[in-house]
Amino acid sequence: MIRHFKKPLLLCLALLSIISCNHDAQSNKMPSVIDDIREIKIKNQQGQNLNVRLAIGPYETSLGLSGLTPDKFQDNQGLLFFFFEDTERSFWMPDTYFNLDIIFLDENLKVLFIEKNISAHPGRTENPPIPRTPQIKCRYVLEIKSNVLFGSTLKVGESLILNSEYTLENIRNFILKNYN
Repeated sequence: MIRHFKKPLLLCLALLSIISCNHDAQSNKMPSVIDDIREIKIKNQQGQNLNVRLAIGPYETSLGLSGLTPDKFQDNQGLLFFFFEDTERSFWMPDTYFNLDIIFLDENLKVLFIEKNISAHPGRTENPPIPRTPQIKCRYVLEIKSNVLFGSTLKVGESLILNSEYTLENIRNFILKNYN
């Protein structure tokens, strides 16, 4: 009886293998599209570029740069917290290993407020207290290492320039389509 099922079973296994390979090929393409959206460049008015990764969704935005050591986050990198609406936001610095500048931005990447050189705070215990920013009404928040060239000349009122093939609207639409 097993002999009667041998050919259909082999055929099914072959079809599953083809479907699986096709799925893997499609899966490999998808992250590159997501990475293209998530990895952007921003330029300041002095022409300095910053490689920026987007923090999307509650998990990534709550994690931020916590746990990241200085060797894993270069001077030319930033983390942009991507939100969909303006609201009061306050950021804190648990489990950080280097000082940060936290830049609050409006919907057009105009600098609204800069909290400079916030002290690193390894761990999550409150002794000493974990540094926090004041509450600022904004759309986006950008974190960069303190004392790097990109942030050293940045001033409130300046606008950052998205140096990407994608607009903020493209990114917003992509996230809404793929993360909800």
